[in-house]
Order: sequence, then C-alpha cells, then structure tokens
Amino acid sequence: MTKFDNLTDRFEAKDADDLVRRIIDETKNDLEDRQGWDDKTEVWTKLWACQPPDGDPAFEGGSNVVVPLVASACEQFHGRAFSSCFDQPSPEQVRCTPVSPGDVKRALARERVLNWQLVVQIPEYESEQDRMMGFLPKDGVAWKKWWWNDDDRPECMYVPGSEVIVPYGTRPFKADEGRITHRYQVAASVIEDRIRDGVYTLVDADLEQEVEDADVVGGKNESVLGSSGITASDPSLMSPAKAASDSIEGFEPVSSGTVMHWLYERHEDVILPGDNEPTPVRVLVDATDERMLGVWSRVIKGVTINQFVDYHFIYSPYGFYSYGFGHFLGPLNEIANTVFNQYIDAGKISNQPFLFYTPGAGLRGKTIDLVPGKGVQVRDINQVKIEKMAGLDGTLAQLLTFIDRYGSDISDNTDEARGRVQKGVREPTVRGQNARLEQTLLGFGVKIRRLIGSMRREFELLDILDSVFLDPNIEHHVVGDSDQPIFNKVDRKTLDAEVHIVPTASPAFTSRAQMRQEALELIDALVKIPTAMAPRADGSVRMTALADELVRRLLKTYSFGELANYVPEQNVPPMDPGVENEEWIDGEVGDVNDLDDHAKHIVSHRTFLMVRGKDLDAETHAKANHHIAVHFIKERAHLNAPPEPVPFDQSVQTIGQPPGAPPPAGGQGAPAQPPAPAAPQTDFAGQPPMGAA
Repeated sequence: MTKFDNLTDRFEAKDADDLVRRIIDETKNDLEDRQGWDDKTEVWTKLWACQPPDGDPAFEGGSNVVVPLVASACEQFHGRAFSSCFDQPSPEQVRCTPVSPGDVKRALARERVLNWQLVVQIPEYESEQDRMMGFLPKDGVAWKKWWWNDDDRPECMYVPGSEVIVPYGTRPFKADEGRITHRYQVAASVIEDRIRDGVYTLVDADLEQEVEDADVVGGKNESVLGSSGITASDPSLMSPAKAASDSIEGFEPVSSGTVMHWLYERHEDVILPGDNEPTPVRVLVDATDERMLGVWSRVIKGVTINQFVDYHFIYSPYGFYSYGFGHFLGPLNEIANTVFNQYIDAGKISNQPFLFYTPGAGLRGKTIDLVPGKGVQVRDINQVKIEKMAGLDGTLAQLLTFIDRYGSDISDNTDEARGRVQKGVREPTVRGQNARLEQTLLGFGVKIRRLIGSMRREFELLDILDSVFLDPNIEHHVVGDSDQPIFNKVDRKTLDAEVHIVPTASPAFTSRAQMRQEALELIDALVKIPTAMAPRADGSVRMTALADELVRRLLKTYSFGELANYVPEQNVPPMDPGVENEEWIDGEVGDVNDLDDHAKHIVSHRTFLMVRGKDLDAETHAKANHHIAVHFIKERAHLNAPPEPVPFDQSVQTIGQPPGAPPPAGGQGAPAQPPAPAAPQTDFAGQPPMGAA
C-alpha cells in the first residue's frame, strides 16, 4: 500500500517542541471558546439518557425521574433518517452521472465499484452511519473520519462532535481550510509498542532509547510514558459529554490501573523547517507527555487528502457548532421533569400523609423531617394533628399538554407521524390528518436533506481515496443494478472519467405507504396515456421503460419485493454514435441500446469504419462489425419487418483484407448475418479483459 511521507526527520528537537506547544495551546484556547457548548452537551446527554439531574429530590423518597422528551425526538429522527438512507428499493447507495456524454459507461463503472465498496468492502459503513444518525440530533454536530487501512481498503468511523475541536468561527463544511484536532485516548503500553514498531517516530533519540529500556511490571506500564502523564479522567482534556457518557455507562477510566494518554491528531497546513510555503500535514501529539509522535504529509500523488466530513443538524448563524434538539427541547424537558415529578409527589403525599406535631407533644427544640408515610413516637397522641392534603391541581395537566405540543412542533414528532389518533378530536377528518402528516414529513425531509448533503461529501472523499490508493490490478466484486450481486473484473482505467456522485438516499424512503401511493397514482396515469405504451412487432403492447421502473418501485414497497427482479431493468439512456466511434478507437465496443436511433447509428458507424477502420485492431474491428449488424436487425424489427441479410460492404469487409478485396469464399456477397466473434471475457462496461490486445 502506498503510504504518506513521514516528515518527522525534518524537525529538530526545538522545532518539535515549539510545534507541540503551539498545538496544545491552540487546542486549549479552542476548548475554552466552546466551553459553554461543552457544558450544555453534558446536560443534553443526561436528558437523552433519562438520567436524573444533579441534586436531591424535593424530599426524602420524592420523585426524580426524567421525561424522555429529547430521547423520543432523537429516536424518531434516527429511525426516519436511517430508513431514508438504507431502506431503499435497491442496495445501491450512490449514482454517478457523467460530466460529458463520452463518460456514460465509465460513470456506470465508477458507480458500481463505489456501491460494491459501501455494501461489501466497507462492512462498518452502515453501522458507523447508524451511530452518527443516532447522536447527531442530540448534539447538533457529528463527524465521519475516513482513511485507507493496512488491509488495503477504505475504512470509516463515527466521531462525536465533542471529540473534534475546530476554531469557533470555522464555517460548516470548510473545516479543512483551517485546523482540525481529533483527540482520543490510547494506552501508554500501546504507544510504546507503536514506537518500537516504527509506527510512531520520536524526535529525541535519547527519549526513544529510554522507551526501549522501559520496565513493565505486573502488566502495568511504569516507563517514562506514564511517569508524568495526566490521568485519563483529567477534566482539562476530557469533554463533559464524554464524562457524562462514562458516568451513565458506569465506566471508570482508571479503575483497571491502565495508564491512558490523550493524543491530539492535528490536521492543518504547516510551514516545515527549511520551507517557505505551508504543507498539508497530519501531526500526532502526546498531550499527556507533551511530545510529538510523528508528522506525515497529507499530499500523495498530487492530491491533498482531507479525512474528516462534518455533519450538521440545524445550522448556527454565527459559528461552527450547530443546533440540536438539546438546544430547543432541553428547557422544555426540564420543565416537563418538574411537572411530572410534582404529579408523582402529590400522589404520594395524598396516599401517604405525614404528621404535624404541636409544641405540647414533648418534642420542643427538636428538628423533624416531614416525610410521607413516616411517623414518630410522641408522648401525647392527642397533640398530633393530621392535615388533609389538597388534591392534584389541574393546571399541571394543562402544562404537560402544552409542553407535549410545543415539543412536537419543534421535533416534528407528532401523533400522526407516530400513527396515533389526533388528540382532542373524536373523528378526525382525513384532510386535516393528511395536512398535519404532510407538514411533519416536510420538517423531517428538510433535516434529512441536510444530512444527505454531507453523505455526498463522504462519497466524494471515498472516490478521492480510490483515485490515490486503489490497486489498478485488483479484481473488484461489484454490485449490480438489482439485489443480485454480479462479479466481474473492473479495469482501473475505466474509473478515470469525471463524474458527479449523488447519494440515492431520499426522505421519501421513510414511508413505504407514501412510496406505494405515489407509484400507484403514476401507474394509473400512465395507463390512460396512449404514448406510454409501446407496440411490439407481433401486434401486442408492452409498457415503456418508465412504466417498468414504476412497477419495480411499487413491488419494492412490499415485503415480497424480490418479485421486482422479474420486471425488466430500465434501459441505459441512448448514446450518441459519434461518442461510440471515439470509444472504438480505445478498443471499447459496447452493447446496442434498444432506445438508439438505429438508422443514424448504422450510417455513422459505417462511415467511421471506412475512414478510420484501419486504426482498429482485429478484435475491435470484428466487434464493431457485429455491433453494426445488431443495429440492422433491431432497425428491421422496429419497422415490423422480418430480418433481412445485412448488405455486404466492400470497404468494411472481413478484418485483415485491404479495401477493395473480393468477398470471402463460400458464398456471394455477405452472409445473412456477420458471425459474432468468439465472445471474449469482458467487464460490465463492455471492456476487454486486462491484458487483451
């Protein structure tokens, strides 16, 4: 595998120390700038996990529960977003559209390879995307990180928004123009192993030797790597959101005795020692011991690799850190908690009264905690008075109703979206239900579209990684246009075309009922349009490719969607014959498209062979003759006429004979149909196998 250049040897000890100190100081400043956001993420994380807030309840044994307002909104978005991206009629994740007409087939090749990678080669893609969609609506910001791993394939992971630090004023989707710092923890023993294996490179040779001589006692690292290290739970390095998550999970980071170090992985442009211009690099800093573990270039084969893609929920108008449901629902959730707990406390007090005592009870000077259900022995029972508690206040119920309504309006988590009957209406009107449901789906659709935009940037990053690292001789197992995978070789040269990469995800996939209804309505409309039907040569009628595709999509909305495989695939758009002629020069002869203008193709191809036929090799020339013959047959079928012998042309006859040579022996003129050449093994784009002439 091609690796990035290691630039660590360009640094002297002083240069390395200066760079390390600058990275640590800048990261500290960036964290201070967003401290308010970090503090709020801790609160949102606890609300999302329904963890009781800090502080004691109103009284001993009082209620201290959390209403799942934020959790419900996040889970509803999570489910709809995941369905939009993965609950599709087909497994394909991307579509590639060519920039120029001559790149149609290469775009199809690129599309199939990308889909194979996302479905087969990168098994963690779906699960990491699932994680990201679950936490994005809570935090407002999330990251995906991509790299080419040691198994010679692309790999990705979800990174929480709190673990990637950028300057507050960074523009969304422009983080790579400034500095990006990814912080994470690594065991000190792992760092030591990586230094010994040459993965990390130290600038100070004496320190490297000290690491080599470090002692490991009882499985616990006691080397210099941990001697001055900051503990894994140090508040100056750990984000409040991570601390809250560890507390919720019951995880104690230092309970095992393992020494953990904080690493800062900085991506930015740095002026290296001896240079005048900045170079895109990746710097790895051990923030615990304040030392540099390596510097690597991010430029390879002339391409700058940016590994991070940022996701945003609702954009902030001023800074990078966008808004999530925690911003809007957090205060409502806290009010709902108070009201709900008061309900429970009022019920407990009503069912379990406590006692009031007069001074004559003999308890003068003593402090008594009034707790529901608790009694205290007294001298004179007649001095004890039990007060009758007031009933529940109806205002609390109204408050809960208002909170639920406002929460639904913000999160689009309405009763209709959840399949419930509209509240307060005995027999809701269909028009009113549909209107509110449509408004709900519209709100979800806007947020999901924003997410799909970042997915597109992910796919473009994957395409860049392929252009740099993909082995040109590898045999790729590609995914076809249906649920059935096909396995063919892909020549790397077919992937060099300039294409636009578009995700197939759509908010429409969140509702199978909606997809089904739309397909039925369109099919019903097509049946009533005569031009939607195409006559066959035998007089029967069949639907056009558009109608075929609608039927396929309709069947995919049912649990027995595999029946859609029996419907013919939609044809590839017709290609200009001039573009095909240029492909023949490169040895690429594709199949004939049923939608082609066959007469136009015949004239163009025959003229091309008369003028440029001598420039083609024998195999390509034979395939081109066969291609023209198929056009003849399809043109005759289109005219409802039986196939006739293909006219023999002296100028484009059998390969290997000069123009004007007599026809081959064995008959007058040309055969009824030029014999097809022995079909060589080809890839899905009609390309000859690698190594063919």
